[in-house]
Amino acid sequence: LDAVECGVTWFEHASGFAHAMYKGWNLFEIDKEEWSHIDWENPDQEKVKELCEKMLAYNVKLCPTLALYDQSIKYPDVWSPENIVVESAAKINYLMEYWNQQAEHVESIKKYNAKTNNLDKAIAKTYHDMGGTVVAGTDTPALLYSFPGMFLHRELEIFVEIGFTELEALQAATVNAAKSINLDGIGVIKEGFIADLVILTDNPLEDIKHTKHIDTIVKGGKLYTQDEILSHIPSEEEVEKSTASFIEQWEL
Repeated sequence: LDAVECGVTWFEHASGFAHAMYKGWNLFEIDKEEWSHIDWENPDQEKVKELCEKMLAYNVKLCPTLALYDQSIKYPDVWSPENIVVESAAKINYLMEYWNQQAEHVESIKKYNAKTNNLDKAIAKTYHDMGGTVVAGTDTPALLYSFPGMFLHRELEIFVEIGFTELEALQAATVNAAKSINLDGIGVIKEGFIADLVILTDNPLEDIKHTKHIDTIVKGGKLYTQDEILSHIPSEEEVEKSTASFIEQWEL
């Protein structure tokens, strides 16, 4: 609430919502006796609604990144579908090294993320139902095995799991996401709009998991397969060379 009064209208991870609901609460003091009355498994819906009403008055945009926490809590049973994109990410050494390092602290990660997981879901659904803007995002490659390019599909699945319709979940990643950052001419299939498309083999309105069934990508008016898209990813050597060049430029 302090942030929105200062003009902040975009909130990632539902950051600060729990703090606003429980004055003085701190994520790193979650086990203190004074907070033992909070039922994190069954969020106080009245408090959630009251806070969402205040956020709605400021036209706040919410990007809850639910998949990020879900992946951490379920570790080692992580979401990892058989897909060429996931297989490609698994070959990127610096990504895997980062995630493997994070996994060494998995108990702490689980402890802090699990506490507010259900609250974040309740906030996202309630704010959406009240007419607030809720968009899909991932914060990849944060925390544990949040596969770039694929993790958004898991976020859409969770949106549907908490009560969004398949269409509402898709809109959260397309037209509503575009509107939330004031982008015109993108996010819908319409004459005069940018025609970047993902063409699927199955209908996602029947099952949101069908968003992973990708046949073709249209980018800049050209058709691509997933293999062709992935072939343009720079090698680790190229990334290191580019990074070194960037650092050298700014050091001078």
